[in-house]
Amino acid sequence: HLGMKMSYRLCRCWCFMICWSLVVGFLYANLTSSWSFLLYPSLIGDPVEFIELPTNKVNTSKKTDLWVQPQRNTLVRNYAFYDDRDDRPSIVLNSMKDDHNRLYPQLQLKIVYNFSIYLCVPVRVWKRSGDYDPHKHNGQSHEYVTYLLRTTGPIHSVSPVYVSLTTDTNCLRGLSENIPVLPHQYKKMLRFGVCLHQPLFNITDPQVLIDWIAIHISLGAEIVFVYLEKKFISEDITNPLNSFVKSGVLELIDWSIGIDTFLYGQTAVINDCIYRSLHRVEYLAMYDIDEILVPRKHMTWSGMIQEIKETTDINQYASLSFSNYYWHENGVAIKIDNFTMCDKMKLPIYLKRTEETKTIIDTPTKLIVRPSVVHSCSVHYILNWSDNVFKQHSVSDKIATIHHYRRQRAYRSKSSTRNTNMERYGRQCLKEIKKIMCSN
Repeated sequence: HLGMKMSYRLCRCWCFMICWSLVVGFLYANLTSSWSFLLYPSLIGDPVEFIELPTNKVNTSKKTDLWVQPQRNTLVRNYAFYDDRDDRPSIVLNSMKDDHNRLYPQLQLKIVYNFSIYLCVPVRVWKRSGDYDPHKHNGQSHEYVTYLLRTTGPIHSVSPVYVSLTTDTNCLRGLSENIPVLPHQYKKMLRFGVCLHQPLFNITDPQVLIDWIAIHISLGAEIVFVYLEKKFISEDITNPLNSFVKSGVLELIDWSIGIDTFLYGQTAVINDCIYRSLHRVEYLAMYDIDEILVPRKHMTWSGMIQEIKETTDINQYASLSFSNYYWHENGVAIKIDNFTMCDKMKLPIYLKRTEETKTIIDTPTKLIVRPSVVHSCSVHYILNWSDNVFKQHSVSDKIATIHHYRRQRAYRSKSSTRNTNMERYGRQCLKEIKKIMCSN
């Protein structure tokens, strides 16, 4: 009887081990073979075969730490975006290419998930932004054009760890350095953000940027994105901004594209900022450092949006456009009673200029975009957007306008009127500016 009991226990043990091996084998097959669509129903179309990570990766040279160079005169930003807005998730990459030759290299993307497993899928040109022009404007040409690249094959509905570019169809050799995928989940959704829509490269006074950030905080911006062409920006400009960075209201992005193209890749910055704001910002304003979106009646953008909603269903539009008004000095600046500035401070330009001019020429508008439905954008208008919304809604000048503080004589006319609307922001902005400029 003892022998029979031992044999029975051994049989049960062997049966358990065999069953467990079958289960493990089945799960492994789901993860590493063409049956992976059973475990991941988000895969659409033909199932994609998983490949084990090779131990002998071959890395190509790169332009800088911030840009990958798959071929001469083609640059790809060294981070990727996970885009799950459509039924089929995808990976989006931001790139710039010298467009005298429209042929873009045929690239593959290795998409690496956890557990040393990855997909190998094609990545192709999806959207284009900018116009090729070899002639120089202000010393720079428009030879480099922005291309947004997107995976064409099915991928999982989870964000990968990193990706790599290659021309090898099997993603086994000639791989670029690992390209991180930016987070697509944040603690909370911010309502308003603003993006400086070209990299800074010619600023010599830190207060100009501090003034711009301070007024946008007063308007209700919860996040400010500023891109830097770092070889032209000294620490004297960036160091005073540390308090904004630490508070979380400012995000400084090292752009450093390293090529002499118009405004160092303005259209690439614009699209980069939109995808950086995806899943993070509901309304994103985009314009230059001498421009501010100011409501007529309300103190903040929140009140402005609420007023627009009274007559318009904003959810039907991908963007809001605002008219451009130029502002000039007329000898009478705004004064803030009982406020003393230190010697290091100057009065912000938006408190100096109180003469408003609606331009008589056809001046392009500037935008607030909804990143959740915008696919690509140019300087003055969006280029591609989701099918379920319209392109843009033009906001009445009676609700809000763009204050444009361009050079003093720009577009001045006899129809100019005095306007002290910015006085209501003066005390709050000056306090913020003084806290930084007068701290040392």
